[in-house]
Amino acid sequence: MPVKHLPYILIVDDHEVNLEILENIIGKLKVKLVRAVSGTEALQKTKRIKLALAIIDVKMPGMNGYELAEKLNSEKPGEKIPIIFLTANQTDEIEIGKGYSLGAVDYIFKPVNAHFLKSKIGVFLDLFNQNTTILKDAALLKKSADKMSRVIAALKKSDERYRNYVNNAPDGVFVTDETGKFLEVNRALCRITGYSRDELLTRSLPELLPEESLSKGLAKFVKDLKSGQIKAELQFMHKNGSRRWWTLDAVILSKNHFLYFTKDIPDYKRVNEALWDTDLQMERIIKGANVGAMEWNVQSGETLFNEEFANILGYTHAGLEDVIGISRGWAPDELFSHPDEKIKTLEKLERHFSGEWPYYDNELRIKHKDGHWMWVNDRARVITRTDDGKPLIMSGTRTNITERKEAEEALRESEETIAESQRIAHIGSWKWDIQSDTIRFSKEMYNVYGISPARFDGGFKSLNEFLHPDDVELFNNKIKASMSGANPSPFEYRVIHKDGSVHNLYAEVRIEFDRSGIPVTSIGTVQDITERKIAEKEKNVLEQLQQLTQYTEKARENERAAISRELHDDLGQALTAVKIDLGMIRSSVSDQGVVSQINKVTALVSDTIKTVQRITSNLRPDIIYDLGLETAIEWYTKQYAERYGKEVILELDPAISFSSEDSLTLFRIMQESLTNVARHSEATRVIIALCKEGDKVIFCISDNGIGITDSQRNAKNSFGIISMNERAASLQAKFDVSSKKGGGTVIKLMIPLKNQQA
Repeated sequence: MPVKHLPYILIVDDHEVNLEILENIIGKLKVKLVRAVSGTEALQKTKRIKLALAIIDVKMPGMNGYELAEKLNSEKPGEKIPIIFLTANQTDEIEIGKGYSLGAVDYIFKPVNAHFLKSKIGVFLDLFNQNTTILKDAALLKKSADKMSRVIAALKKSDERYRNYVNNAPDGVFVTDETGKFLEVNRALCRITGYSRDELLTRSLPELLPEESLSKGLAKFVKDLKSGQIKAELQFMHKNGSRRWWTLDAVILSKNHFLYFTKDIPDYKRVNEALWDTDLQMERIIKGANVGAMEWNVQSGETLFNEEFANILGYTHAGLEDVIGISRGWAPDELFSHPDEKIKTLEKLERHFSGEWPYYDNELRIKHKDGHWMWVNDRARVITRTDDGKPLIMSGTRTNITERKEAEEALRESEETIAESQRIAHIGSWKWDIQSDTIRFSKEMYNVYGISPARFDGGFKSLNEFLHPDDVELFNNKIKASMSGANPSPFEYRVIHKDGSVHNLYAEVRIEFDRSGIPVTSIGTVQDITERKIAEKEKNVLEQLQQLTQYTEKARENERAAISRELHDDLGQALTAVKIDLGMIRSSVSDQGVVSQINKVTALVSDTIKTVQRITSNLRPDIIYDLGLETAIEWYTKQYAERYGKEVILELDPAISFSSEDSLTLFRIMQESLTNVARHSEATRVIIALCKEGDKVIFCISDNGIGITDSQRNAKNSFGIISMNERAASLQAKFDVSSKKGGGTVIKLMIPLKNQQA
């Protein structure tokens, strides 16, 4: 199990006693504390640490809390460190705004409420852990997806190569189940049997065999089944009614699936039948056959072979005689066989010579004249023995089986590739023979279901044992619907593994019907999507956090509106009344000294009224609700231009209007943009434009300053940009910040036209 590292929390205060209090409060949480009594010490200790949270005292000598917050986030580009500021005094609106712009998520007043602080820390630790988990899962998902894409591409290429090879192989290649029913056939088998592919797929192998071949062939089939490889020479019925001979080689693919290779061998069988008859003229038969045939005198070493036997090795008859000589024994095996095959060949010859095997049958590699290794099948028999029973004359045939061996290898590689790709993607496959109620699982299917092959008996009803009880009915209804001829859509269900864990699966099913419309085979794939489900859940959590942010922002605006109303209605009216009363008192007083004092107080009250008006306007610009966004922008930018000495140009389409809430959101974005221009851009001119482009409303703020870099734009401590982006998301708008040619920054919102208010 991987080691889970504890998150770090930084606490900074210039008084040790305050640090002790904080440490006692936080010490019981599962975190690592980093203590510092100054901003310089805090920066030094956190250079190589990823912080989950920082708790910083605002008032510190040297470097204050705000300066430390700015340096922390500027020295850790790409990270956004949430900060809780500690203060002993009530903080004004400007100070609070400054703190939030530097990464503050909250203010806590001293003395610290332990329960309140621990509750807030718990929230940020949960967010930190969730973000860490999501980043790891995202990286893992991307890595898995990339690997899966590469494997699927390789699988597709391998499968196409295998399919092309098998379909174009000169020998017949086919697959049957345990009853002999044809499941896959290639073109060569259609040519050999005379039947089309569709005709063969409705038949079985026993249907093509005459009674005598069927009885002998099945007996041999059962006997050879134990060895894992079946070889036979059988008669079969051609579609035109004629009887023909073929060689039949088979290998076991699984418990109830078999792969066959066959070749139509009329000449081969004629030669072998003749070879077993010593009364026929061997030399004439051998030389006239179109398969490799030979006769070998075991005692003298004299070898007789035909032209085809030499051609298999790439020689002419005369050329091969020159190479091996007339008296070199079983020359092709001695001179041309692969070193790994020689011992096996001698062992098989000895077992045949001793009478243990009725005939010699061997597949081996031999070297072609051009130097490459090829596969051949030698079949031979001792037809004459000496008086004491020793072998004298041996005759047999040789056929080139290289293509068949390559087809076997291609099939094996294809199956291995499929199995590996399924393992990587957690995708299993299954095939259900509906008539026999037999299901065959791929290897990965057992892993997806969390079972061993011994636990599954292959019956359809047995699947219910592994399904989640709440999903049994869903699963069976989906399969029944597909068997009725409906085209079922992919569906999800759950299985319970042996260890009790619940896994989510994604399934697709396809049914194959016979010509009468009866379902015969069901094929399906199942993918374990448990990790994806977890990632989706975490994504939903992030979306909920974003919605919470938007809700919090609306709550803040409502709170600002409430404070603004109270300031305007209570304090503003009270101050106005005081000013009126002062005027009345002044008119009734003749003492110039007193009048002078009243005038000073009146001026102070007037300034206070203006301050209240300014604070009220900043908290809630009522002008937006009374006169609309365009007028509010004109009012604010006029004050901005006078305060900062910058030229502001407005290009506002008067036909465009928004709801009061959306107008307030755009107004706040403009405020944040102009604040950034004043602080960082060194610009002298700002252009604010509001216009229509197609199905979008464009709100653009550009300046002629020094511009913004990519690192500044993407830094996690760019809280102003993050705030604007969040506000834009609430409008379903696309938000972009970029530098323009010639210098300057452009902030652009593309708002769907449907958001515009008629």
